[in-house]
Amino acid sequence: MKTLLYLVIFIFSAFGCYAQLQNNYWTFGYNCKVDFSGALPNGLNFSSIYSNEQCATVSDEASGQLLFFTDGQTVWNANNQPMPNGLNLFGGAFLSCSQGPVIVPFPEDPTKYYIFTLDDLEYDIPQLDNGLRYTVVDMTLNNGLGGVDPLQKNIFLTDFLSEKMTVVRSEAIRGYWVIVHKKESDQFLAYKVDGCGVDPNPVSSNVGTVLLGANSNFDPRMPFYGSMKANNTGDRIAMPIDDSKLIDFYSFDNASGILSNALTIEVTDNTPGSPIRKYGCSFSPDGSKFYYTNNISVFQVDLTNYDSLSIANSHTLIATPSNPTFQIEEAIDGKLYVAIGGSYVLDAINSPNNPGASCGYVSNAVSLNGMCLLGLPARVHERNFSSQAISFLPDSCLQNNISFSIASASPINQISWDFGDPNSGPNNSADSINPIHLFTAAGNYTVTAIIEFDCYTDTVEQFLTITAPYQIAIEETLTDVLCGSAFGSISTAVSGGTGPYTYSWTPNGESTSSLNDLTAGTYALTVTDDAGCSVSESYTIANSTTLPVTVTPTTATIEPGDSVQLQASGAPNYFWSNSGTLSCSDCSSPIASPTSTTTYTVTGTDDFGCIETAQAIIIVEIDCDELFVPTVFSPNSEGPEANDQLCIFGNCISEVRYEVYNRWGEAVFSTTDQSKCWDGTYKGEPLQTGIYMYRLYAKLFDGTIVEQSGNLTILK
Repeated sequence: MKTLLYLVIFIFSAFGCYAQLQNNYWTFGYNCKVDFSGALPNGLNFSSIYSNEQCATVSDEASGQLLFFTDGQTVWNANNQPMPNGLNLFGGAFLSCSQGPVIVPFPEDPTKYYIFTLDDLEYDIPQLDNGLRYTVVDMTLNNGLGGVDPLQKNIFLTDFLSEKMTVVRSEAIRGYWVIVHKKESDQFLAYKVDGCGVDPNPVSSNVGTVLLGANSNFDPRMPFYGSMKANNTGDRIAMPIDDSKLIDFYSFDNASGILSNALTIEVTDNTPGSPIRKYGCSFSPDGSKFYYTNNISVFQVDLTNYDSLSIANSHTLIATPSNPTFQIEEAIDGKLYVAIGGSYVLDAINSPNNPGASCGYVSNAVSLNGMCLLGLPARVHERNFSSQAISFLPDSCLQNNISFSIASASPINQISWDFGDPNSGPNNSADSINPIHLFTAAGNYTVTAIIEFDCYTDTVEQFLTITAPYQIAIEETLTDVLCGSAFGSISTAVSGGTGPYTYSWTPNGESTSSLNDLTAGTYALTVTDDAGCSVSESYTIANSTTLPVTVTPTTATIEPGDSVQLQASGAPNYFWSNSGTLSCSDCSSPIASPTSTTTYTVTGTDDFGCIETAQAIIIVEIDCDELFVPTVFSPNSEGPEANDQLCIFGNCISEVRYEVYNRWGEAVFSTTDQSKCWDGTYKGEPLQTGIYMYRLYAKLFDGTIVEQSGNLTILK
């Protein structure tokens, strides 16, 4: 029986929770700035941006305050001033790239951001291809207003790209994928951005429609314009193909960066002739719908039934504004907003998860201080990656040392533990992956682990409240098995702790308080109460090979001719030795009638082969007179009657043989029966007076042998 000392309650938390307000502001077009921090978006603000398409904006993810914005050539701070080193980024020279630039946070540094730029393709003659590049913004510079790191500016990655670029956040890599598409190819390139930086070696996927300039009847660059977008869960990417009727959908593995399972649909919209435009696009927040623009209208397809025919058949015209339609982006309020080119408004889709007209398209939803053109800023993904979890063993009650561990798919380079238990002295810290700690007393504790990985350091906490509970006690009753049977048992009674209790037995996995029909062996029980406290016990069921056979009385004394009843117990079956003087040989209670002292052995057996014996000794107590045979008698019926016959006298004779011979050696009388006396006749005739010879052999009850011989005289 064991008792519990402490109850431990664990609550998990980690550093790094944010309000996710990094998309609180948008800057775009000609001096447009929209503030999404209020109940309704406020577009009557000014920004320094002046761009046909290229735009990107980021706010502080905790406070929502504007940090900086860019058109791919210049980076401005929140005061609309160019940042130090913030000029001459290699974005599109004519500010006309469909999806460049994009802003990607440093996954493990809340003060730094990447700006990825793409060159535009429309006006360069001869073609100047600056390709895909990245620049680092450090918000600790310029008194917190930020600056561009001159050593990490316009870092080249690749070229010969379309104007399509999207970003996927991935818990699996604890970072992001920046995905672009090659021209004249079906090749996607996914660049990994994690705590180690930007990996210059992209993951390549050749899948889906080949973007060929020759496919356009209007402009060979047109298939490279327009957008591609990922859904919010980061497992699907869509790419409308400009100057075509096609939209491609892809599966995206955000752990490996691979695109696969291309699904191409063909739609016919209200484009009046060539070219067939497809420019802006966006998934609905829940990923069930997809929207795109054709410079004239806004269309929706439903992805609920994910096959090309069902998606194509769901193609629905949503709205045809009076001005051209361009980029579509999801804002922090969960609505989609549509850039209306050459206007001073944004249109909105208020319920983008709904099908068809129920999506709630609203014209002139946001009034702007400047002119809207083609572009809107792409979503900036949050940094708040999940931290590793601290787990513990053996249970939630502190019976012994608690073992801590970190569940991590990534290799841990180094770890530092602080158990928040300074009274434990040097044992309050550890640097092993799986440390153990014995807390010194009940109370509140914070266990902290600082974990160093290849590309980042993470800090996690585990809060513990330790209180002393009621004791848990187990009382048990054991029954051993007999001769290999399966009739052993363990019954328990639990008290203390906080009921109800749960039971776990090994090795048989039962969850009851008691076990029956057990074979010999060792059984372990863990009892857990409703507060999570547990206690364990181990029990051994022995294998007994004997039966508890007894007999009563074990000894008894009787006189000759008396009887005594014997009583055996402890077995279902019995067999008695010396059964000749017993009333039965296979019963439990025979009557014994020995004529002399006798030992009776009873053997008990059962159906499992168990055998055991017991003994009873019955003593026959005899008062023996002297053995006597007369040597003279007068068989003439004259005189004393006692002398008419010759008898053998003695009360302890068990065997006898008596013989009388005449002078010629002829036997004239013989007997083996003590009760048979001789009347002095031979063959029915009286014998003559004279001297005869006799011989006597007798065995007494105590085993004594008596032998006599001599003369016998017959008188008349």
